[in-house]
Amino acid sequence: MNKLFVDTSGWVSLFIPTETYHAQAADWFKQVQEKSTVLITTNYVITETVALLGSRQRTARPTIFQYTALFK
Repeated sequence: MNKLFVDTSGWVSLFIPTETYHAQAADWFKQVQEKSTVLITTNYVITETVALLGSRQRTARPTIFQYTALFK
């Protein structure tokens, strides 16, 4: 079983279509899911990601909740 650590920049690139590396992040995430790779992150990364989505990106709370469901 492969494990991979994902930092804030990876999550933000995945969630925000206007980010420079969004397409690469989306492709990567799809490949990771197909290979059943375990994604690892930290509470700090989750907190930082939510803060960036809520403040800088002004992402709606329901959308943030949908994104954070991926952290399970």
